[in-house]
Amino acid sequence: MALYGGALAAISACASLASPDLPKEYLDQQTAATITTVGRPMVLARDPREQPATDPHDYLTVAAAAVDRSGIIEYVLIVYPWLSLYESKGGASERDIVPLTLAADERRITLPLQGRSAQETGLGTPVHAPFESLTMRPYVYRTDLATLRILAEASHITVLSHAEDMRVAYVTMYDERASLRALVEQLSRGN
Repeated sequence: MALYGGALAAISACASLASPDLPKEYLDQQTAATITTVGRPMVLARDPREQPATDPHDYLTVAAAAVDRSGIIEYVLIVYPWLSLYESKGGASERDIVPLTLAADERRITLPLQGRSAQETGLGTPVHAPFESLTMRPYVYRTDLATLRILAEASHITVLSHAEDMRVAYVTMYDERASLRALVEQLSRGN
């Protein structure tokens, strides 16, 4: 019996040490959709060469997810624009990131903004929102597993926007492509 208890304790300890790169799966209590998301989102910062050092720093948090509603699966990218903490207003405006253009190595991928709210997509609970205490609007873009795979395998990812008739680039600040690769692998096994 003591051996059994010790083995159970060891298994429990291993389970609690799961890699943060591993996908997270949960049942959204508000929408009844099963959500599978990256363990950690990517964070991109406006290219410092394009932004004066005295300006508030402009960021994008980007998370990939699969939304399963009774066996119908949608793949999405959730984007939260935000500014550094000492600034209270939101980051990039909607016109800056609609449509969303991603540069994955030499490929350009443009995703239109989904015409539904996050709640209507099945995301009742915020997915990797940068600040849990603030109400931030997530921008949800429909994608597919092949595009997520391209992003996961890219050497570098940049988000391009055209703010006020000028090109603005957001470069990777926290590179969590390992987390995206783990999500793509898990979703590929399920298909």
